[in-house]
Amino acid sequence: MLRMSDLSRGYCNTVHLATVEGAGEGDGAGGATTTQLVVKLYSDLSTLRVPPEVRGVPDRLLAANEIAPSVVLSTDAGIVHEYVPGRVLSEADMHQPGAASEALMRAVAARLAQLHALPIPAPPFAGEPLVWRWMEAMLGAAAASGATVDYATPGQLQAEVDYLRAALASAGAPVVFAHGDCKPSNLMRRRGGEEASADEGGGAPSAVAKQDLVFIDLELAGPNYRGFDVMKLFRSDEHFSEENMRLFIREYMGTSAPDAGRSSLDTEVERVYVEARMFEPLTWLEAAIFFVLVLTTRKSSSEETERNYKLGKQRW
Repeated sequence: MLRMSDLSRGYCNTVHLATVEGAGEGDGAGGATTTQLVVKLYSDLSTLRVPPEVRGVPDRLLAANEIAPSVVLSTDAGIVHEYVPGRVLSEADMHQPGAASEALMRAVAARLAQLHALPIPAPPFAGEPLVWRWMEAMLGAAAASGATVDYATPGQLQAEVDYLRAALASAGAPVVFAHGDCKPSNLMRRRGGEEASADEGGGAPSAVAKQDLVFIDLELAGPNYRGFDVMKLFRSDEHFSEENMRLFIREYMGTSAPDAGRSSLDTEVERVYVEARMFEPLTWLEAAIFFVLVLTTRKSSSEETERNYKLGKQRW
């Protein structure tokens, strides 16, 4: 028997949980088996930025390196992968104080360093960092709609893109195989016995290890700026923990260059910290342009439009 339920219905994709129950060898009563899969259908906002030849490539690459859920099926229209029980990380996780936060920073840093060390497949990837293609595609689609928003003109948005593109090119920022949308909610922490009881009120969260974390929502993964990924993990318009970010970068650089001496590592940590903060304006601009696209090309309820307007204006 197949049961389908909604996991999420976000801006870019529709995601379902497929539960398949059937007879056979297994741990259930009477030898019944239960398999759960995530079924994701791409929306036009996703396919606008990701050409057909790229869709599913990052998912398979990361799954092969055991840092993303295993892929069952990938097509131009969507992807099916294993269901990972657990919870996504939050902005609060990345900025909380204390020993639990230190363990999390180390685990996330080691995982991101592992992702950034992957080779960039060519083909299908070639050319400049993907973020510029996304923004040009979004601006083009918004302009083609004929609609506008009152807080930013198309000319202003394009001018900001051009300015940051030139500034970051002159800075020589490193390009790696990046997640592309590396916000905390795109990291899943696998559920274990200790954390399950903690989440249900049984005490403090258990320590987290690198292997407990997997990346999800990989549509935008590919060649991109290292600093863009790092800054998106920590970007916040509320409480910001510089201490956590520096601890994260120290672990990230220690994983990337394990033979570096103390003074060399200190220098690298400061350099990468400055590099990541340099990308903060771009993380907000990319989000602002996304909401301009949503507001100009999608029909929504008045409540959704008001919410998207506030989010877009705040990011701009």
